[in-house]
Amino acid sequence: MSAFVGRAAERARLAALLDGAAAGRGRVVFITGEAGAGKSSLVEQVRAEGVERQPDLLVLHAACSEQFGSGEPYQPFIDAFHDLIVDVQTQGSRWTHLRELAAELAPTWIAAIPLAGNVIAATMTTAVELRRLGSGASAASEEALFFQYTEALLAAASERPILLVLDDLHWADGATVSLLTHIARRIASERLLILGTYRPADVDVSRHVIREARLELERYSLAEEMPLPPLDRSALVELATTLLGGPPSRDLLGWMEEHAGANPLFFQELLRWCVDQGIAKQREGEWGLERLPLAVEVPRSAEAAIERRLQRLDPDTYRILEYASVQGDEFSATLLAQLLDTDELALEETLESIARTHRLVSYVETWDLPGGDITSVYRFAHSLIQDVLQGQLQGKRRILLHRRMAELLESLYGDGADAVAHRLAVHCDEGRLPERAFHFAVAGADHASKLYAHRDAIGLLARALKNSATDAQRAEALRRLGEENRLIGRLSEAQDAFNEALSLRETSGAEAEAVGLRRRLLMVKRQLGTPRESIEAELRGLLERARSVDATTEHCHLLWLWSNLPGVSTRDATGLCREALDLADASGDPELRAAARYALGRVLALGPDPRQGLEPLHECIERCPQQDRQRLANARNVIGIIHVKLGDYRSAAREFEETARTFDEIVDPVNEAAVRNNLSVLQTRLGEWEAAERNLEEALRIARRMGAETRAHGPLENLAHLAEARGDWADAIARWNNVLERGREGGWWNVQVIARAGLGRAHAALGAIEDAVRERDEAHALLPDGDVASEAALALYQLDARLAAMQGNVDVALSRLDQVEPVLERSDRYEWAAAQVLRAEILASGDRPAASEAVDEALAVLQPLGTEPLLERARGILAGKAAG
Repeated sequence: MSAFVGRAAERARLAALLDGAAAGRGRVVFITGEAGAGKSSLVEQVRAEGVERQPDLLVLHAACSEQFGSGEPYQPFIDAFHDLIVDVQTQGSRWTHLRELAAELAPTWIAAIPLAGNVIAATMTTAVELRRLGSGASAASEEALFFQYTEALLAAASERPILLVLDDLHWADGATVSLLTHIARRIASERLLILGTYRPADVDVSRHVIREARLELERYSLAEEMPLPPLDRSALVELATTLLGGPPSRDLLGWMEEHAGANPLFFQELLRWCVDQGIAKQREGEWGLERLPLAVEVPRSAEAAIERRLQRLDPDTYRILEYASVQGDEFSATLLAQLLDTDELALEETLESIARTHRLVSYVETWDLPGGDITSVYRFAHSLIQDVLQGQLQGKRRILLHRRMAELLESLYGDGADAVAHRLAVHCDEGRLPERAFHFAVAGADHASKLYAHRDAIGLLARALKNSATDAQRAEALRRLGEENRLIGRLSEAQDAFNEALSLRETSGAEAEAVGLRRRLLMVKRQLGTPRESIEAELRGLLERARSVDATTEHCHLLWLWSNLPGVSTRDATGLCREALDLADASGDPELRAAARYALGRVLALGPDPRQGLEPLHECIERCPQQDRQRLANARNVIGIIHVKLGDYRSAAREFEETARTFDEIVDPVNEAAVRNNLSVLQTRLGEWEAAERNLEEALRIARRMGAETRAHGPLENLAHLAEARGDWADAIARWNNVLERGREGGWWNVQVIARAGLGRAHAALGAIEDAVRERDEAHALLPDGDVASEAALALYQLDARLAAMQGNVDVALSRLDQVEPVLERSDRYEWAAAQVLRAEILASGDRPAASEAVDEALAVLQPLGTEPLLERARGILAGKAAG
């Protein structure tokens, strides 16, 4: 008793997209809707219609499964890959070479999957196995894994159009979503259509990464969302008629709508119950209400309908499914047999009968278990079935079943039980074993965090928090929870966790831990845009507390935090970092010593002579453990900035590309935004304006999603520079005013000076000299006495030169340039060349030989860089077309 009705517009759109994919116009479609909305039914209908129109169509269908809130990495793609290279071999001789082709194009995947002998075993162990294969010097990186999979899939699509269906992406892990995004970027001209389904409610509640991935792909017109609304009245009539074999009466249809709404699953389940209970009967060819029930025994939800279906099972069958639900949405027949204390073969036969007759579960595949045994794996036909069964378990019986599952898993995995710590955490939690639940939740979070799976770590730490037995355990779980949230940009959640942990530590007298928590809170506050003065006031007090309790590590971190505040001069920041370096070296802590060298290198890189930063940064890389990918990437990012300042754009691009890959792999949005911002500087100078704008808008989006106001300053400034490069002075003025307002709000004088210098340039370009002079004067009032080397001072002095020349004071203009050019020559060769072009423009009308000499010097720097916009400006001077 099932049917597919309605969805005419959706079917037509998907049919058109499938035909387009067959012609080489690939696309991704996310079909979204609540549980029971008919997402899978729609996909199946499109598949059937597509195969009928295109007999050569290859359909690969895979689904994510729930694993206590954390799906197995790459699970659906492993299933699809298995079908592609194994099952499809029987579909014609033209495919007999595909396995060999896959072995050539995707050797790491081929190597990983057969190790366990079958696809589902690989599903359980893929993350570990693929990381093992990718750990060697000559082995594949995660980027290579993505590239290999994509190449193999596209090679298959070149021979035959493919429809790839990925169900239940709301259970997908981050690695699966990343691979999906990678493939999506390659299929615009390929014979491949990807249909993914997920529940928006589940995604929104969990803040699942699939939503962010969809928005990103939509922004580049690589994907679209197809939300499924409730069925309309005519579709409900058609559904009831199809299910019943005859039309429903007005009363029956009205009653059904009242109790089931317009959700296809809810509607079908309730209608099935009405027929089974004799509430609906057929008379004179029409199905109507035989009687109105005194009370609706079935609640208005699919869970209630499923309960009624389950109640029709015999007690032994119900007990089997009830015990199976303890494992989750998928369950192992071997573990279930041990839990039931029954014969495994007899249980397999019963499960096969349940799958065939009741369709409450379905056979999936076979897993390899530790020790060499194998097990059949089944999956509930719908997650709601497992939810209802799990909900029926009450009292001590539920507790004992979860305890028994924990014992079985620990016995099965032995010393390697931490490999399934995330599952054991659930069973120990449900089994009221708080000490073990805390241990496994923390162990699982440690493992997830090392793999940069921060969202998974957050879920496990929340479970650890629930099972903490002491204030010390609770404070530790909260601290780590705050840190994981901070790393993925959930700043408000991080702030709440740090505050609660702080209250526990301060009342317990743990002074060093309290200092650390206050320092982390300051980091969050800084990212949220708290004014510098407020942060500095707290920093002074924390430094005194750190010294008093001899907390060397915290002392160093506080000095680094201070050195990184906006508006701190290069000289002061360098002093703070050198003080931290002395403390770190005296401590003997290798990690602290590496971090100290990174901090010093970063500050020196932004100073008047960025070359000075190279030595400590290279020392950091040498001292840093290879597994600390975040710090290594941070160091390489700063080295890239130094190369930009020295005019070595090729080296800078290599560093940025490598760090971008790393931050993408480890899901670090904060640093990803920084790299995109840095890369945009190169792209603006090279005239790649659209690429620069995309990177800057993405960096801004990340910062705003996190609520990290200070992270928005760089992209906003560079968007203003981009507007200037394009010659869109009205846009530049609007953007510089935005930067200026933010600088005022934060109390950052340097941001205000840079913004006013930008406004002065824009007004000067438009001929509004008085406005330009006013902005220049306001900026000078903010600039500290004696500052001639900061970024703000360099921008302002060049504006001085431009305005002096426009007012006829050539000597004053050249004098100002003489002040800044030595600093620029040491710090940023491009900016030095830009100053030479400005010098040539000033000299062009009066001293052509000197102007030509300045242009020649600028060209010697600019030509190797390929910075066409500035090169064109310089060539114009040589051609006698000096800018105004």
